[in-house]
Amino acid sequence: MTITPPVVTIPVPELVPVPVPVPEPVLPTPQPLPTATDPGGVDQPQWPGGSSDHEDHAPTGRGR
Repeated sequence: MTITPPVVTIPVPELVPVPVPVPEPVLPTPQPLPTATDPGGVDQPQWPGGSSDHEDHAPTGRGR
């Protein structure tokens, strides 16, 4: 005689779709370009003969 094991029914909870709030991508506010009338935006002095590699540094003889 075959012994049939008792069927254990595991209650499966119904999958309730939870609305995931998608955060709106916060775009960085573009800095205004420095113009002759509005000297703002990028805080980078235009050194004569300097390169734009180093920011907020005075041009020295050692490069960057």
